[in-house]
Amino acid sequence: MKLNWSTFLGSDTPDSLGLYRIFNSAWWSWEGEKWGAKVAADIGIQEMATSTKWNLWADGVIVIHRRLGKQLFATARGEYYYDPHQVIVYIAPPIIGSPRGLTATGYSLGLDYHITSNSTVRLEGRLLRSTFYVFEFQDRATQDNTSVTVSIAAKF
Repeated sequence: MKLNWSTFLGSDTPDSLGLYRIFNSAWWSWEGEKWGAKVAADIGIQEMATSTKWNLWADGVIVIHRRLGKQLFATARGEYYYDPHQVIVYIAPPIIGSPRGLTATGYSLGLDYHITSNSTVRLEGRLLRSTFYVFEFQDRATQDNTSVTVSIAAKF
């Protein structure tokens, strides 16, 4: 079992803006012989450039995975993202726009095949649903974004 808490205090904007940010990230994970789980949450606030107020964003995720074989794992994931002032995720108004930023939930199912101890192939189906029309599909704005991806990852 692992538990982690990380904090960032400072600015990630140019010195001329100097917008102060406070960010916290916490997660808990557990690995058993067949099952594993991870719960994570992030929350941050950042000064607004035009006033003395602060903008808030947050997210949370739950991941459960199960070993199906020596190198094969199934994964289920649920997530929530809240960034109404577009501090982290900018949505371009000319394309699809959202005056309310991004608030979305997501779900995914995946299969991981561990080629070696430090490389994995992943097949994943994912559905994101926003409270506003922030995604683009066939030249129109929509609330849903569905994808199937295949990826290869390696760590060195």
